[in-house]
Amino acid sequence: KGRGELMLAVWWGTQADEAFPEAWISDAANVSGPEALANFRSKVYLSPKLWYLRVNVIEAQDLVPSDKGRFPEVYVRATLGSHVQKTRISQSRSINPTWNEDLMFVAAEPFEEPLIL
Repeated sequence: KGRGELMLAVWWGTQADEAFPEAWISDAANVSGPEALANFRSKVYLSPKLWYLRVNVIEAQDLVPSDKGRFPEVYVRATLGSHVQKTRISQSRSINPTWNEDLMFVAAEPFEEPLIL
C-alpha cells in the first residue's frame, strides 16, 4: 500500500439524464370513448436514478519504491460502496507508471457511498 496525491477531473452529465421519468398505466384496457380518458393516469415509480461513473486512471507520478533495487508492480484499486474494481498491473516499470484505463461503476441517488481510490 502506498500514499500519494490524487488529481481528479469531473465531468457532470449524462447522454440521457431522465431514464425512468414516469410510466403510463391503464385501469381499463379496452374501453373506448371519452370515459376511457378518465381511466388513464400517470404512475411514478420510486426507483433510484442510476448514474454511470467512469474513473479514467491515467498515471501515477514520483512513486517511492520500498525496495530500491526494483520497481514495484503497481495497480489502482477503486471502491464504490461494496463494488471493487482494479486496473491491470502497469506495464511501465518506473516510478511514473501509466494505465489510461477506464473503470465503470453504477451509482444510485442519493450519493451516500464514497469513492475510494
